Amino acid sequence: MIQEEFLRSAYLLAGSMKFRSFSTLLLVVIVIAQSAMIGMVYWTSTVSNDLAKQKSTHLVEQAVQAARSNLSILTYDYGLWDQAFDWISARADEAVFEGIGVSATDGPYFHEIYLLDGFGTPIYAYKRDGAGSDLYAVDKSASDYLYRKVQELPVEPYDVISGFDDVNGNIAIVAAGRVQPRDTSQIAPSDLPVMVAVNYVNEEMLSTIKNSLLLEGEIALSTASNVKTSSTDALMSLYGLEDTVIATLTWDSPRPGVEIFRRSLPIALLISLVLLAVTFAAVSLIKKRTNELEKAELKAETDPLTGLLNRAGLENLIRSKRGKAALKEGNMALIYLDLNGFKELNDRAGHKAGDAALLGVAEKLKTTVRPTDGVARLGGDEFVCVLFDRLDYATIESISNRCAANIKRTISIGKNTHNIDAAVGVAIAQSPQDFDKLLSDADSAMYKAKQQGSIQPVFSKRKLKFG
Repeated sequence: MIQEEFLRSAYLLAGSMKFRSFSTLLLVVIVIAQSAMIGMVYWTSTVSNDLAKQKSTHLVEQAVQAARSNLSILTYDYGLWDQAFDWISARADEAVFEGIGVSATDGPYFHEIYLLDGFGTPIYAYKRDGAGSDLYAVDKSASDYLYRKVQELPVEPYDVISGFDDVNGNIAIVAAGRVQPRDTSQIAPSDLPVMVAVNYVNEEMLSTIKNSLLLEGEIALSTASNVKTSSTDALMSLYGLEDTVIATLTWDSPRPGVEIFRRSLPIALLISLVLLAVTFAAVSLIKKRTNELEKAELKAETDPLTGLLNRAGLENLIRSKRGKAALKEGNMALIYLDLNGFKELNDRAGHKAGDAALLGVAEKLKTTVRPTDGVARLGGDEFVCVLFDRLDYATIESISNRCAANIKRTISIGKNTHNIDAAVGVAIAQSPQDFDKLLSDADSAMYKAKQQGSIQPVFSKRKLKFG
């Protein structure tokens, strides 16, 4: 664009006057080249600012999502616990406090924990720095709402809900689920208590995120419906359980382009005073660096739509020290998912609906596996979850079932509905294991599930024998 403006300006100037000497023409060309160079430097600094803004937004979103996933996983672990169910059912106050309540009063992961009976009545409540159960700490409006949302979940397979909510007048990450034994065949849903976990999005959390990401300025939390931001502010929306925005985070994004512009301007002015050839050489150098920047963007490790790892990111994960060790020791399992009904959704409802479905699937997969595991979008509607550590067969099967169950949904577009679920294949690493072979086994198992029309995970025959 700048080169086109340069040529257009030179043409108009030459047509409006008669140049008496070549030196006059050269001077005019150098002045135009100077303007073009300064414009190029300014454009480069603007691109640098935009990229830094995008990167800071992505990192903040990852940090907040990690906090949400952590709360969901902890709530899941407490909820699917036979002993916790027995303690709460027997109203064993001391055992409930030592086993669950102390995680809120003394631990770093919860600000508050509410335990409700099967009818939604609070029976225990613990809060940070508290000495024991304090039912006055319960936000009844929040607990009633989360209780109703939990009742919408099936008892089997077990799952929890998570999101952001207003608790005691403050924005918080919340997670809730039933507290139940693994065998619920003889238990009525009304006999199952409910656990509500609360982690406030407070100054301490935001300060931790800011310091860990080396951001300048403060991260501000706002519940205003229309948040006023400057051009340098980055923004992240926080969604409640009804998928509506209930708050926003804003912060002053990094602006490395300002320093780039400040340092480059004197050089640009100096170069503009020399021969035209030097000006063109500088433009060529800037163009080269811009191309390098574009190549670096193409090699980014994340999928631009879902924020998951892409193929390059997955390959780098497997080539990492951790990935190599897991393959060598047989401490890895792959869950390969291919969506059913996605092409029909794309064809009938359009790509926006398809993208929304992919985002929903990505979000569910990230919250289903642990933060230490990996999730990648291989392209189209294919996803892979990489489970690390030596997990027993039952655990891998449970995680696979949760992945399949959590992404199953019905999407309504106008008067039409579209069912989305997935064919799921699972492969467990041998010791040692070639990753391409492991991926191929998971892919083959997935195709077997697709051929059978099953949404139950199918395991590769080359699965690891435990014990």
